[in-house]
Amino acid sequence: YLQTTAAPWVDGNVIVTNTSNTAAGIGFNQAGVATVTNNILAHNVASTTAHLAGGILVDSSPARIINNTIANNIGDGILFQEAEGVAIVNNIVSGNQGHGIEHYSDTLWVSPTLAYTADYNDVLNNLDGHYTGLDGGVHDLHVDSQFVGSGADPRAFYHIQATSPVSVTGSM
Repeated sequence: YLQTTAAPWVDGNVIVTNTSNTAAGIGFNQAGVATVTNNILAHNVASTTAHLAGGILVDSSPARIINNTIANNIGDGILFQEAEGVAIVNNIVSGNQGHGIEHYSDTLWVSPTLAYTADYNDVLNNLDGHYTGLDGGVHDLHVDSQFVGSGADPRAFYHIQATSPVSVTGSM
């Protein structure tokens, strides 16, 4: 969990089996423009009764969340609030025990995020649904990503098969 005015860049990590009250995988609060790319976030547990973000929590920070696999977490895959300039693109968000992608906005406590992009994601099999508080992108998919699904190394387990329908559908 990072609270700073710096512009953090989180790239190429395997973030698994962590437990936190709110942001079990990655969390940003009042950070500079955060860039989160090419990571695997899996089997993390947001332990509060609200099950906030098992994967990524972005609070009051602009962020670019691109080319990540966010799967099988307890809590939302991605949750953002009061975070202008969020871009959520080319991610696999699957099997989370919360929402796939949530834009939290409570008019009493939290101002809505007005400028964000969410597109070219594969969002599937999240317990509380694909999205809440936002519409999915016009290029989003809801298909089986076809993970290899074997091996102890999460990079091998969450690698997609050559026949995966998401292997040729991103924006880049």
